[in-house]
Amino acid sequence: MDSKKVILLSDIQYLKKYEFKPVDKIYKILIERDLKDYLMKWYMDKSFRIFTYNFQDTYDTANKDQLFKDLFHSEVILKDLGYQSWINSKDEKTRIEIEDVPCTILSTEFFDRIYENEIVLHDGTIRKCFEEYMDDIVIADELRNMLLVEESENYPLYTEKERAEFLFLIFKHICLGGSLNQYEDNINPYILMAKTLYKDVICVRKTGSPKKTTIMSQVSKVEVLNNDIPIYPSHKHHEQNFSYVIHSPTLKEVTILHHTWKPTGGGTTQVRE
Repeated sequence: MDSKKVILLSDIQYLKKYEFKPVDKIYKILIERDLKDYLMKWYMDKSFRIFTYNFQDTYDTANKDQLFKDLFHSEVILKDLGYQSWINSKDEKTRIEIEDVPCTILSTEFFDRIYENEIVLHDGTIRKCFEEYMDDIVIADELRNMLLVEESENYPLYTEKERAEFLFLIFKHICLGGSLNQYEDNINPYILMAKTLYKDVICVRKTGSPKKTTIMSQVSKVEVLNNDIPIYPSHKHHEQNFSYVIHSPTLKEVTILHHTWKPTGGGTTQVRE
């Protein structure tokens, strides 16, 4: 990923350029029964949120900083995120870190090498491995081994550049789930959910001559810190604490995709039956 852009919350005190209004969009993963059931099974149904807003003013890349400043100064958005205390905040120790996330993958063929390298069998069954824990996440199969363990045999299947792709990150977050995740034995639900969410939140258009499918959305990972201590999306660094801002200038829309890891208590990972 690119280097981080830092914005001080105390700098956000001026006439705003962008005003945001909530958009009542339908996201398949939140309304279709089978997909909702997966979120519940993976313990993400209460902690995974999607917020979408539109804005009216003209946007170009030179206005990107302004857009993010206004985003985190919006009373509507801060209330949705549960951070009303930031409204009109002048705390000079609070900063927003924005990291660009590449979003260029157009096909789930991106995941074919998982099959080709026998992380899963031909029918999608995920191969098991010796159980271990990383940051309270249970690693009991070769899929999570490939996703998390740098020393694993299959970790190099995807380069660091590929691992930074938005589609890979979505897939990874879905596979890891929440703290009481009931893991799947087959990879197909994970790929289905990643594909569905990806298509739901990014804007794609046919452009050029001849017509070529192009992703119009821009994705950023966002974290807010105070005195170098994380306060959003959570007060702790964790693989499953994340907030992505998907900006689609063509639609004049901004979508915030947000999840927090909720510990099971006692500082230990609960063993699945």
